[in-house]
Amino acid sequence: MMIMMGRSLNELFEGKVLTWRGAAGVVVFVVVMAILQSLHSLINRVWWEPKKLQRIMEKQGWKGPPFRLFVGNMADVIRFREREMAKELSSIRDFAFTARLHPQYALFSSTYGDKSFFFQGDELRIFISDPHLVKEVLLNELGNYYRPEGSILQKIIPLVGRGLANLNGEEWVMHRRILDPAFRVEIIKGMVGTMVIAAESMMETWEQRIKDRKGSIEIEVNEDMRIITADTISRTAFGSSYKKGQQVFEGINKLRSTFVEASNNPLFWMSGYRFLPTAINQKIAKLKRENDETIKDVIQSRQELAKLGKDAYGNDLLGLMLTAADEDHVKTANGTKHQLTTQDLVEECKHFFFGGYETMSSFLTWTMLMLAEYPEWQECARTEILKVCGPKNDMDASKLNQLKIVGMILNEVHRLFTSVLQISRVAKKDMQLGDNFVPKGLTIEIPLLHIHHDPRLWGEDALQFNPNRFANGVSKACQHPQAFIPFSFGPRHCIGQHFGMMESKIVVASVLLRFQLSVSPNYKHCPTTLLGFIPSPKTGVQLIVENLKPNVF
Repeated sequence: MMIMMGRSLNELFEGKVLTWRGAAGVVVFVVVMAILQSLHSLINRVWWEPKKLQRIMEKQGWKGPPFRLFVGNMADVIRFREREMAKELSSIRDFAFTARLHPQYALFSSTYGDKSFFFQGDELRIFISDPHLVKEVLLNELGNYYRPEGSILQKIIPLVGRGLANLNGEEWVMHRRILDPAFRVEIIKGMVGTMVIAAESMMETWEQRIKDRKGSIEIEVNEDMRIITADTISRTAFGSSYKKGQQVFEGINKLRSTFVEASNNPLFWMSGYRFLPTAINQKIAKLKRENDETIKDVIQSRQELAKLGKDAYGNDLLGLMLTAADEDHVKTANGTKHQLTTQDLVEECKHFFFGGYETMSSFLTWTMLMLAEYPEWQECARTEILKVCGPKNDMDASKLNQLKIVGMILNEVHRLFTSVLQISRVAKKDMQLGDNFVPKGLTIEIPLLHIHHDPRLWGEDALQFNPNRFANGVSKACQHPQAFIPFSFGPRHCIGQHFGMMESKIVVASVLLRFQLSVSPNYKHCPTTLLGFIPSPKTGVQLIVENLKPNVF
């Protein structure tokens, strides 16, 4: 047999008889060549490709900082952010915090102008803030711009899940089509009662605390908004599996804290860092497995009950997603069919849990702060809520849609404290964007916070809290209808937009019909970010809460 093997090698290598030492040499040669090829690919990715894109953009007048291997310019960004965070804002009404929350844009655009770029790890990113160009990117129907692999959402997939926001191409189309029915407006309207229960539960807790103290109380509203949001999502998404939903949120909180710790390391922004066997990555992997198993248990138990004919999958969001996944088989371009697997559903659940939890709780926190800081708007909103919903807070979807002043306030909070700081897209092929040639592989970053604060678009009062700007609707609030982007727009607009707005109105109405809010003297105004892209209060938001006086109305 040995002789036959030797003869086989003999035939493969030009008829020369190979000794075992010669065969070993061939193996070593093949391994060395494979290593060299891998090194070539690595060098091309982390050096030659970024430098090539840089040269192309510089020829068109774009400017930016020098490229540093592996970490790019993220060490500079982190240092700049630390300096900005050390500065104190003059007051709660000081909304000039773009540099604190989105330091890469503030640092490089102020140095290099509107046509600026920087390197996030080995990824070249240009900034565009012109609404016409933003519209061109986000409304692209052909999928010529996709989510970048180097985006923060990609880097925290164990936390946010490999859901809609992290998918591209046909895979995204499949998931979106299957999931859309669960997030239709009429479906969300049917969840109003469940959302009210979650909000009222917290209101009863506040009332009891006020009763125990026999007067006003100080609350840390950020923590309480997190509880309301988690409770709302657990009830609407998991329904009868509510307790399991709460376990998922416990896991999310642990993972979130771990990622916050990891993101302070400049190497975190390097391509492939999350695959390295570091201690923190191993901790993340362990927490991810635990979270996945909790969600998978719920999904599989629903599937087993459905097989027995017991109430199908249920009418909560998970049940609706399971039903849609069963009924809808999406054909791909080559004619094959796709159906969401159990793991697909696990990823989408995590994505909805994180997106609905972190962004909504932060947004509601800022909303409560603005209502407390601007008592005149608090009173206007309260009067409207009383007129529409009555003193007993009789809410339904049609009444919530009548809350125009509340909607104006929510839009203004979305403008000043946008739920996510930026949107990123990568050119799938060579593109023309306005007067600019955009080469394949270039990442475009849309700085939402800057656009929402730009006086050229919003007027001289751009850095003031003024809900009246939305009195005649969003399209007339500023110089360009696409300059207001709280939920993105186009094919990839946020699937949970209606859910979030409904939940926000319910929480605001529930609070204002029972309580008077004011800012605690213990509150320190220090906006920061969660994981680098969600505006959050650094030390919480402390408010004074007291029962409404009998003569308020």
